Amino acid sequence: MKKYLNIAIPVPVRKSFHYLPPKSFPEDTRPGCRIKVPFGNKTITGILIDYSSKTIADEAKLKRAEELLDPTPILPKGVFELCMWASQYYHHPVGEVLAAAIPSLLRKGHSSIMEIEQFFLTMEGQNLEADSLRNAPRQKEVIDLFRQTSGGLSRKDLGHISIKIIQSLIEKKILIKKMMKLQAFSFDGIKESDISLTTEQQTAINLVGETGVHLLQGVTGSGKTEVYLRLIEQRLKAGKQSLLLVPEIGLTPQAVQRFQAAFKVNITVLHSALSDNERLMGWQNAASGHAGVIIGTRSSIFTPMANPGLIIVDEEHDSSFKQHQGFKYSARDLAVVRGKIENISVLLGSATPSLESLHNVNLDKYSHLHLRDRPAGVTKEKYSIINLKHKRLVNGFSDHLIGMINNNLSKKGQILIFLNRRGFSPVLLCAECKWIALCSKCDARLTYHLSKDKMQCHHCGIESQQPDACPECQNKDLLKIGLGTERIEEHLKTIFPSTRIIRIDKDSTRKKNSFRLLLKEIEGGEPAILIGTQMLAKGHHFKNVTLSALVDIDSSFYSTDFRAEEQLGQNILQVGGRSGRNMREGSVAIQTHFPSRPTLNTLIAHGYEAFAQKLLDDRRDNGLPPYRYQAVLRAESASSSLALEFLNKIANKGKITPLVSIYGPFPSNMEKRADLFRALLLLSSSSRKQLHRELTDRIEIAEKLQSRKKVRWSVDVDPIDLF
Repeated sequence: MKKYLNIAIPVPVRKSFHYLPPKSFPEDTRPGCRIKVPFGNKTITGILIDYSSKTIADEAKLKRAEELLDPTPILPKGVFELCMWASQYYHHPVGEVLAAAIPSLLRKGHSSIMEIEQFFLTMEGQNLEADSLRNAPRQKEVIDLFRQTSGGLSRKDLGHISIKIIQSLIEKKILIKKMMKLQAFSFDGIKESDISLTTEQQTAINLVGETGVHLLQGVTGSGKTEVYLRLIEQRLKAGKQSLLLVPEIGLTPQAVQRFQAAFKVNITVLHSALSDNERLMGWQNAASGHAGVIIGTRSSIFTPMANPGLIIVDEEHDSSFKQHQGFKYSARDLAVVRGKIENISVLLGSATPSLESLHNVNLDKYSHLHLRDRPAGVTKEKYSIINLKHKRLVNGFSDHLIGMINNNLSKKGQILIFLNRRGFSPVLLCAECKWIALCSKCDARLTYHLSKDKMQCHHCGIESQQPDACPECQNKDLLKIGLGTERIEEHLKTIFPSTRIIRIDKDSTRKKNSFRLLLKEIEGGEPAILIGTQMLAKGHHFKNVTLSALVDIDSSFYSTDFRAEEQLGQNILQVGGRSGRNMREGSVAIQTHFPSRPTLNTLIAHGYEAFAQKLLDDRRDNGLPPYRYQAVLRAESASSSLALEFLNKIANKGKITPLVSIYGPFPSNMEKRADLFRALLLLSSSSRKQLHRELTDRIEIAEKLQSRKKVRWSVDVDPIDLF
């Protein structure tokens, strides 16, 4: 029976396209292979997803695919199934999902097979007498290296040997160079470790089997990474690869350093800061099985592994695992799905697990593993709340907190000050008429940045000079209101002029390697004050931090985001967990005007589990996730009325599926952003199946509306904010 090719094209259309096979096309070609096809007036790289015996298109107008690029699928069965599942679950065009799963160079038609130079002894080289190179000791050293191995050696293996010596041996016909495909990794064992496992660590390792999803909840500094290392070691010994997902690029260097210190195996790193060539090379290392360990950020969840054995999601609660632009997916949730597809274990690690993961534990979907204690001799950090009521604040600091900083500096400790707001001041205010500097493209205030001496919008990126006078009343008395990391830095420099102050945020780490160099300085342990945003709070092991302080937490108590208090609790414990990690006592100071807030006191007095359970009870009583499922239809346009009208038509057509509620449409919390007005339509249900059924119906309505051409719209399943 005649077959048509069903090809996924990377365009924002929720369907695949039928093509006739190329003239030369093997009948056994499997889904997951790339195929060049004509599309419009250009040639594009698509991916074969299946075959069809029928087509609704006019066969006379059906185009023929041009060329099969891969003899075998570039996406193995497990990753291909994951992409197809993700396209359906997140209601996103399959072509764009598959495109997101492969490096950009593969989307442009580059070869998926990587070959490397390898050198081998020729027959003449194998029969060479030992003393024939006595006058060429470096060449003799090379020959001895080859005689210690049964195969070839790569340029990397011969890194300390100059290319001139290698070329000389090739000219003498002692060596021969061949281009070889990457081979599966060989595990040469774990390097000696002086770390003895605690009973809890060993129990956790024993309970993680070959399959299933496991939530490892361990207090900061309890040794979750050591558990990761031992579990990965088990897989390496069995010839299996492991994928470690981390939330931030900044966490990859220290993870790589730790794993390279532990394992004699190829380790590949994948993140968005790599060049296209570097990303392709890392992808090929993983896909060929050459890399035993793959460490990467969010998009690495789609990385093929020739012999998958384990997926670890570190800091699984972190919102960075959610993609907010284009194809909106959760890497953490896809890790769980991939584990089931590939029949391997998935380990979710965190000191402060997400409420969704804890809910899944309560439903017996995940096992729950605990590391409740730090290693012997390392005490738990002590928390104190500084009541700001009727207290004098100078640039955000109470006298009490300044005294704590001074005391810790006198003991040669480091102090970490956390404020998740970069810049100098988030508000520029006219003292006379109360004019505020606003972004012309967004419903947002402009932030003053001292380092640039400019105003900047943190949402669209627009920059402008600080005005000399108020544009409304010409008054020159313009006040910089509010705190930013730069303001804290300048203030503390005046109080502690002889102390090294290190600021870590997006602005101070723009230059290449600047973040790594600052971390290296901190790890040196010299007394210093560290000021930072989330970049500094996540996963770092600073041996000499003795005080962590959160200077401004109160906005979380009156936020419109129902997740705000969960995120606050996670921030408090994550920031607090940076202190007291190396046989030194650690303390944590929290400044607030709301010291009697019940959730805050539950967190401090009874720990994260009691805090999380209280929030879960509140979510259940108020019909919020994880007890109900949500999806959002978003629209944006140059006119606020167009976006709302578009969503209103979607909301009011057809019957609503039972058990589903539709709210809106209504403007986003920030309606205008980058000159576009944004609105959303919220769908909520106690039944995930019914929610997806309703969402499918609403998408069909949207795709038939003529007004869709005047708006940009998208779907967000399991949204983590309504911003």
